[in-house]
Amino acid sequence: MTALLNQLQSVLLNNSVRGVRFGTSSEDVFQLAYLMSAISNSLPKSEVKKICKDLNIHEKVWMKFLRIVNDSRLNAMRDSNYNLPNSYTALYALSVMNDDEFAAYMYETELNCDTPSRAILDWTRQYRTLCQMANRTLCQMAN
Repeated sequence: MTALLNQLQSVLLNNSVRGVRFGTSSEDVFQLAYLMSAISNSLPKSEVKKICKDLNIHEKVWMKFLRIVNDSRLNAMRDSNYNLPNSYTALYALSVMNDDEFAAYMYETELNCDTPSRAILDWTRQYRTLCQMANRTLCQMAN
């Protein structure tokens, strides 16, 4: 366990030296996410909370990394060398989409390493609003 924690500290330090604490590429994000996942799977929640505090990582940020690493769609894209967004916030925005939203997003947009989380979140909000409007219309037509 100490080795995983030391590795996580080292990665965070190296990223900070480069100017971005959580990395500059999707590979950096996945590297951190896998380390965080391994630590989370090896320790009780109370210990993980302490690690978060010691490393100055908000627990919600830690949980976002766990969500990213556990998303089979993102892992499949990563395995096929897809040009995923560089930021954990953009990857997280993708990970919280349901399968229909994810498929529609991939069909309607061009996802790449420069895609910001704001663009993904705005698209998702607009898509959900349109779906709600369509559902209301269908319900009204059925009555």
